[in-house]
Amino acid sequence: MPGLDSFFSQTAPLPAYVGLGAGAEFIPYFWAILAWAGAALLAILQWPLGVLLRCFSRARGAQPGSVQGQPIPAAVAGSPAPESRGAS
Repeated sequence: MPGLDSFFSQTAPLPAYVGLGAGAEFIPYFWAILAWAGAALLAILQWPLGVLLRCFSRARGAQPGSVQGQPIPAAVAGSPAPESRGAS
């Protein structure tokens, strides 16, 4: 009975698997950096929009010192405008 040496000597050599290719292991890192840069750009572009929305919401009737969702106390809301001191 022939041994394993004769079996392996008759088969053709198979190409070895070498992975994804040169530099392909950096593709996930590239996507991560691209996502990080996109999130940073979105934050930079979103900031002025938030400021404008806050400005327009104050212009519609919200008082600058009031916290949204909490009523203004009656003592503050019903009090007359402060008069200048010394004017009699």
